[in-house]
Amino acid sequence: MKLPTLTINFKMKVLLFVVVMLFIPLFVICLYFYGSLRTEILNDTNEEVRFEERLFSYMVSNSQMYAIREISYDLKIKEDILKSLSIMLSNVIDKTLRFNNQTLYDQVRDCILKSVNDQKTHFIIYDRLNRKRNVYLNQDDYKYLAAINRAKTKTLAEYIQTATLSEGSFMHFYYTYEGRPCLVGIYSMPNSSQLIVAIEDLYDYHKKYEESSDSDILKNVDIFLSALEYLDNNVVFSILNDQGKQLLSNQPDQFMPYPESILNEAKQDEFWVGGIMNKNQMTIASISYFPSLNWFITVTKQPNSELSLLIQNLVKVLFLTLWIALCGLLSIALILRKPFSRLKDIAQSAREIENVGLNDATKLAQISTKMPAQSCGYPDIDHLVLAFKNMSASLSDNVQNIIELSDKQKRVEGELNAAHNIQIGILPDDLAAESFAPYALSPRLISVKEVGGNFYDAIELDEQRFAVVIGGVSTTGVPAALFMTMTVTLIRQGMMMHLKPAALMTEINKILCLHNPNMLNVKLFICIINKSDHTITYANGGQSKPLLCSAKGIRSLTLNSGPAPGSMPDRQYLEFTDQLAEDEMLLLYTAGLKKAVNANGKSFGEKRIVEFIKNNYTCTAQQAASGLEQALKKYRDSTPLSDEITFMVVKQNG
Repeated sequence: MKLPTLTINFKMKVLLFVVVMLFIPLFVICLYFYGSLRTEILNDTNEEVRFEERLFSYMVSNSQMYAIREISYDLKIKEDILKSLSIMLSNVIDKTLRFNNQTLYDQVRDCILKSVNDQKTHFIIYDRLNRKRNVYLNQDDYKYLAAINRAKTKTLAEYIQTATLSEGSFMHFYYTYEGRPCLVGIYSMPNSSQLIVAIEDLYDYHKKYEESSDSDILKNVDIFLSALEYLDNNVVFSILNDQGKQLLSNQPDQFMPYPESILNEAKQDEFWVGGIMNKNQMTIASISYFPSLNWFITVTKQPNSELSLLIQNLVKVLFLTLWIALCGLLSIALILRKPFSRLKDIAQSAREIENVGLNDATKLAQISTKMPAQSCGYPDIDHLVLAFKNMSASLSDNVQNIIELSDKQKRVEGELNAAHNIQIGILPDDLAAESFAPYALSPRLISVKEVGGNFYDAIELDEQRFAVVIGGVSTTGVPAALFMTMTVTLIRQGMMMHLKPAALMTEINKILCLHNPNMLNVKLFICIINKSDHTITYANGGQSKPLLCSAKGIRSLTLNSGPAPGSMPDRQYLEFTDQLAEDEMLLLYTAGLKKAVNANGKSFGEKRIVEFIKNNYTCTAQQAASGLEQALKKYRDSTPLSDEITFMVVKQNG
């Protein structure tokens, strides 16, 4: 059978696609089921082992019930004897004290202590208020008091000192002295700070019990192990001593040493169950600790056979899925042989178009005729072939149109750049002339497009006066530039005619309203500054209120002369005057400065402008203008402007 004519790279892509879409999802599902089933197997094994351990522990504990009862009975007798002797000693001492004879008291006390003390029992009279009055027969009794108690944080004497006992009460507890088990009884004498402390050495008693348990008790347990051997050979039943050494087991060869940390945890909680890794095999273990016997009862089972069977079944499923995926790949390749052949033809034609000049219509037409016309049986592929033929046929015409449009765009951009240069040329290029002294002027204009409608100007009128102008047209682009050029020309002509600001703004408004089909207007501020007396005469037609700042504070020129020129032809504009202080800074700006926004959409605002002027009014005009420009740039970051920005700083002795 002839294989489909596919490129090697495309075959690999299809193969990877089939593997990803079929094999990998199923592999993930198998992993999920393996984890779930594995957890279920381990939980079942855990419950089984725990049940077997409880059964085994119950049988062992029953076999030792008689011995444990006998031990408890013997210890109870010893506790009662210590309590009776302590009370008797307390009564004798109390009656002797009534004679008020210290010598008689000492003799009776010593006689009683000698009669009740022997090698295994030690009585001490302990005084809580004055330890120097403690009474004991020999130095060995004192050593018992100095021994560390069970918690290994206090001596026995310190423990007795802090013990809570009411008068005439008795308490007892066990502790170890130099590895020897002891029974301690404490009796609080009535109406006295003294305590009767009785210490019983249980070493011989425990030794006798331990010697008998290893020989007799284990024989009884071995009977149960033999019986359990026939119940479940997959479960290992064991008895360990307190060091983790195996004493008895139904399968001694299967013994697995337990980590010391697990045995310590089982000894502390008297119970432990969980999984242990041994030689890369999982073992489920349940451990119970019997303090009375110092034994660990353990039951273990390895669920490896169940886990291995689970893995084998999942591997079979994965290989079957891979086989199905390969068969599916072959079937897809056979079914899509014709569509892939058409796609190959399209790819070949695309490479030929790439090597042919895009403006060669003849060669492009020849390439389109090579495309097969017969159907491949798939309407979508046939439609794609037809669309590619039409695209290659019309590609040359479209490219030619793009080239022509690109040429036109370049010409337009050249004309806009020329218009921008002309517009910038209209504005004054040097405001540092000596004719403005003692004032310094520093303007800034930040454009949005190649041409716009914002402008500023400074005109010397005579030796004592000069005019400052700032304005902005209500639109942008080429119309704004033309309107701005006409406004600047009218302002300069009016200044040559020595018109005052209000009269000049009235005439400009009339002229702009005559031929204004687009209803444009220009927000305008005109002022004349007298260098001798520092008076300022101004008219404001809709422009932002200028700010003045000095050591006395900040203020603004709030008076408006009228609306923006160009909107109301018969409007008469008003004129106002003000006085500039010697250190006062004047800031003229358009509305674009306040409207500039940052990445969060928040505007720069008049509040930040006022704050900047307050902090920088002592700077020169050049420094203040540059600082305001940098502050605006930092606030905007990379956010584009929506409106042009123009401002000018004017300051005396700047």
